[in-house]
Amino acid sequence: MIIGQINMLSQAETITIEGVNFSIAQVKDILDRLPEKSWLATKSDEFLDNTIFFHEGDVQLPVLRLGELPTWSLGYFIIGDVKVGRIIEATDDLAIMGLIVDGNLEADHIRAGGNEIYISGDLQVNGLFFGKHNLGTITVEGDNHANAFMSDDYSGWLESNWALTDDECFDDEQISDEEYHEACVEILEAIRPEFLYEQEEADEPFLWAQLLDYYKIEKAMKHNAPILQDSFIEEHQIQFLNDPVEYQKAELPADFVVNTVANIHNELSTKEVEALAKAVTGLSHDHIFVPEALYNDDHGLSVKFLEGYPERLFLEFIAVRSEYQGELPHNIQMGMNGEALKAQFGDRYTEETFEEYEDSAQGTITLDDLVIALLLENDAVTFVKYQISEN
Repeated sequence: MIIGQINMLSQAETITIEGVNFSIAQVKDILDRLPEKSWLATKSDEFLDNTIFFHEGDVQLPVLRLGELPTWSLGYFIIGDVKVGRIIEATDDLAIMGLIVDGNLEADHIRAGGNEIYISGDLQVNGLFFGKHNLGTITVEGDNHANAFMSDDYSGWLESNWALTDDECFDDEQISDEEYHEACVEILEAIRPEFLYEQEEADEPFLWAQLLDYYKIEKAMKHNAPILQDSFIEEHQIQFLNDPVEYQKAELPADFVVNTVANIHNELSTKEVEALAKAVTGLSHDHIFVPEALYNDDHGLSVKFLEGYPERLFLEFIAVRSEYQGELPHNIQMGMNGEALKAQFGDRYTEETFEEYEDSAQGTITLDDLVIALLLENDAVTFVKYQISEN
């Protein structure tokens, strides 16, 4: 990985995202343009000096990622009609990045987390609107419709052919076994089985949402893969895109983690970060923003950036699970036992058993520039995390 110069986007006046030019405006400069009832207008005193991506005119985008904006942007403010060809996505439930559309919005899918969304006109969701997190809200001043609507502690309501919300299924504490069973039946009829946990795998029944595998649902939405049962789609005449985006499993070289850890202290260029995102996820990121944390279950690999990204393009840690087949730095191997680690690292290695899990232990290797955390299960390493040392 070649180290390059950082691109300070916060110093630019405009930015191009998915082929659309946005102005980087301070809230105080667009106050008079904000819809009076929008979430930002009601909180503007708190964010006058913050920036937001502003565009005036109709917009057509293949994807709008609310969960991948840098911390210095509050989100998007668009004056005009917006058509999102694939999905509006919030990959982080606690994301504060929001969306304001002073016009109409049409989308194929919306996955919202802790995002605030305001639409002054009409909203049409051709497929699934899935809201998850109690910090998230959606407000639509005009007509609204989603072919399928699911809400897990999310604030707002959309008219829909089919809906399942927590308000219908449980109170603040718990629901009865009968109510839980009824909700489960609805989910089983609507959602494809690959996106559900088995009922016996769920925690003590009090939330129907515990049956949903959120990671797999979000991954399917990224690729336009159908989430609802074919019979359910036909019955409710739900419209989905006909051509799912084919997922290409990333081919990582055996020394991928070794080389990446070697650069963990170095400043990375934006192109390098995009290349890293593509390598880890197998997806092409055709704009500057990539998630703060990148995950790839197929390779048992995750990467996280330092807070403040992209102002400072530094890796914070690289975590590797047992599925990863490549080489690891410092001659660590998956499956190593505690005795082998002690023999190799001496007093730099410490180990502590979890009280609640007798068959598991936390191992720590302290080096000059890195702290390596390990999880040992039945005295075999199943997880390794390389992180910047605070010293």
